[in-house]
Amino acid sequence: MRARRLAGALAAALLAACGSYTVPDSVIYGQAVYTQPAPGFDFASRTTYWLDPTVTVVADDGSSSQALLDWVANDITTSLDAYGWSPAAVGSADVGLEVMLFTGTSGTYPAGYWCNYSGYTSCLAGWSYAGVYSQGTVVLQMGAPPVGGQLAWMAALHGAGGGGWNDPARVSEAIGRAFAQSPYLAH
Repeated sequence: MRARRLAGALAAALLAACGSYTVPDSVIYGQAVYTQPAPGFDFASRTTYWLDPTVTVVADDGSSSQALLDWVANDITTSLDAYGWSPAAVGSADVGLEVMLFTGTSGTYPAGYWCNYSGYTSCLAGWSYAGVYSQGTVVLQMGAPPVGGQLAWMAALHGAGGGGWNDPARVSEAIGRAFAQSPYLAH
């Protein structure tokens, strides 16, 4: 009788381990936001900015191209305006901002002894997702003077899943977080 209960418990545990596998959307579609000011940089004495109207896009194969910045420009200028900055021409601005976008894919293949190529691996511990994710990193750089100057502030916004940075709402949220993490930019 005891052996049957033990076998039944073991069977129930194994069946429970083979249940559905889910990961919170915040893990797959979340963003990591990192910001860093230059040590000792005096943000208080600078009040005007110039935003480069193009973004450099670097693909995972090393190729690069230029694109218009309109998809993030509004979020950046709104955040800077809220912090008391004013836009200016490149020759008269105190600082300049440029945006770079690095795009690519990455694979995730967890430990397991059998893969059936349908996106799942099977093992005694249960199910886990294996696949390829789109990813992207947006880098904002602030320098003084506006072109070719000392790096004053940078933000790196990394996201995976859901097409990398093709979702404007995710990019907007990450830019908002970058400025919220940088209260020293406020005047």
